[in-house]
Amino acid sequence: MFNATDRINISQAIAILKNYGFDLKGQELTQLLERWADHFSTTWVRLAVLESLYEGRYQAVSVEHLLTFWEQRGEPHANFSQEFERLVLYKLMPA
Repeated sequence: MFNATDRINISQAIAILKNYGFDLKGQELTQLLERWADHFSTTWVRLAVLESLYEGRYQAVSVEHLLTFWEQRGEPHANFSQEFERLVLYKLMPA
């Protein structure tokens, strides 16, 4: 079961994936996020979605590649700034 932080991370990831029209290759959004959350922390999932957006790679497969790469490294490595994250999330999340 997800705690409050997990739910926030997932809702932010969903908002980004939907609003920026990520290519999900026919997969259901909720099933995709459940699968990612089963294997990776929801924080990593949110960061990977933001990083894919930052890199201009609007595909679920890009998010998966990032998650797999970060898993091999043992830690996430995002290149976007806090300002980028703030602007994206401010635009998408209700007040």
